[in-house]
Amino acid sequence: MFVHAPPYKNATFDITHAYQVLQNVRDRVQALREMVRATELNGYVAIRSTGFRGITWWLESEGMASWRELYFKVTRNNGGTPDSGRRLHFWAREAGLPADEDRIERTVGTWCSSTKDEVP
Repeated sequence: MFVHAPPYKNATFDITHAYQVLQNVRDRVQALREMVRATELNGYVAIRSTGFRGITWWLESEGMASWRELYFKVTRNNGGTPDSGRRLHFWAREAGLPADEDRIERTVGTWCSSTKDEVP
C-alpha cells in the first residue's frame, strides 16, 4: 500500500496530513512512521479519524444501526480499525512522534442535524 512506503525523500514536506486514512490501513504505525520520515524536522504531522462507536443519532434508526455494524465488519475484515479516533495518540507515540504534551493537540468535532435536509 502506498502509505507504507511512499516515494518521497526524507523531510520533503513541512506538513503531512491524513484524514480518515488510518482507520483503513493495516499497519497504522508504519504509515505514521512514513509521515514522520517525509516531514521536515520542525514540520507538522496532522492526523484525524472518527470514533464510529461514539456516533449516535435520534430518533434511533434500525437502518443506521445496521449500517454501523456492517461498516465495522467490513473495515475489520480489511484489516482496519473502525473506532480509530481514540487510538491516534497511542499510534503516534508508537511511530516515534514526541510524547511532549505541549506538541500534541487533540480536538473533536460534532454535527447536529434536526431534519433530513440538514444531514451532511
